[in-house]
Formats: sequence, C-alpha cells, structure tokens
Amino acid sequence: TSSITLSSADLGWDAVAGSWGYRVRYRATGGSWVFDTTTTNSLTLTGLNTGASYQWRVQSMCDSLGTNMSGWASTQSFITAICNISLSSSVTDATCNGGSDGSIDLTATGGSGSYSYSWSNGSTTEDLTSLSAGTYSVTVTDNNWGCTASRSVTITEPAAAFSVSIQSSGSSTVCSGSSVTLSISGFASSVNTYQWSDANGVISGATSSTYTATSSGIYSLTVTTPAGCSATSSGLT
Repeated sequence: TSSITLSSADLGWDAVAGSWGYRVRYRATGGSWVFDTTTTNSLTLTGLNTGASYQWRVQSMCDSLGTNMSGWASTQSFITAICNISLSSSVTDATCNGGSDGSIDLTATGGSGSYSYSWSNGSTTEDLTSLSAGTYSVTVTDNNWGCTASRSVTITEPAAAFSVSIQSSGSSTVCSGSSVTLSISGFASSVNTYQWSDANGVISGATSSTYTATSSGIYSLTVTTPAGCSATSSGLT
C-alpha cells in the first residue's frame, strides 16, 4: 500500500478581461489569511496542512500596484487529505480439483473512492469469477489522487481428483440368456449420483451404483458428487 499526502491544491477561476492579474487570499478555516498575486487565472498552493479545511477568495487587479481592484469573489472551500487505499477480499475456492468456479470479491476503501484495477491475469474489473486454483495479484490505483495498493489472493482446490473403478460379480463373460452384475469398487455413497454407459453412450435409467449387463460390451461408470465433481471409470469388458 502506498500513501500520498495531499498537501497542495490547484485553484482556478474565470479570467476577467482587461485585468493585469489577480490577488488571492487563503487560510485554514479559523486561521489568518495568506495573500498571493498571480498574472494568470490559476494558482497552485503548496505546503498545506494535511487533513485541514481551507477557504480562499480571489479579486482582479487592473495594475501591478493594486490601485484599482475589484471586490473579493465569494469564498470557496477545499479539504486536504491523505490518500491511503485499504484492500480486503472474500474468496470462494474451486469446488473440484482442476475446476474453474473460484471467485474473488475485492473491496477497496480510502482514497477518493474512484479506482482502477489491474490483475495479474489481465482483468481490469474489481471482482474475478470463473477462477481455477492459483494466486492472483491486483494493483488498485486511485483515479483522482494517484496512490496505489496491491494485494495477492490465493484460490485453492481439493488436493486430488477422485477416481472411480468398477468390477464384475463372478465371471465377466455374458453368455446367451445370462447376465453379469457390474458395480463400483469400494463404498458407494448415497449422496453421489451414478450413470452407466456402454459403447453406444449413456444407458437410459442406469443410475445406481450397480448395473446388470445382459450383453457383452464395454461398460463404464461416471460418478458425480454433490459439489458437481465428476469422475469416470475405465471401461470394463
């Protein structure tokens, strides 16, 4: 995070035709007036107190001696500040190993309230979606005051993708008029969903952890968890 102390101010006003120059007076609210003279219709003030409220007024001058001057224009105000951006983030990790449904909700506070974003993946939006596991860094720049802040955010995923294997009960040979029961190897969780397939594709209605094959062929099982992670077994002949 970088902080910028705003201890200067650029004043400007409408030019008055025929004027030699302008007299400006400014002060911290409640303080004594400080006077300055300029031949242009703008003036930069420096060395101001940070976080202070200031007032200023201007009058036109017909000559450098100030023998003929207009009345003071209405009083204007401004406040100096410290530009100090603070970043926080809320992370949603990827649901499955190898998945890309992670997200980062970034919040920037401080500064002027107008920011631009530059992420390590090339995005320029405030928040990121559809993320895979990895570390993403962002630099936030205040569009008005120029200070910046940086942050790195890590998206994680399950340590490993799960695998599925299937087995046959008894002989794996289907003779005419017989059948073979195929099943998942190991525990079949009731919270998962199951879909059997053969060489022709998905087998309609074959959605349990076991399947009774009545013809020879290559069979596989796809298992999907409640989180939406899927794995498919190798084909069993």
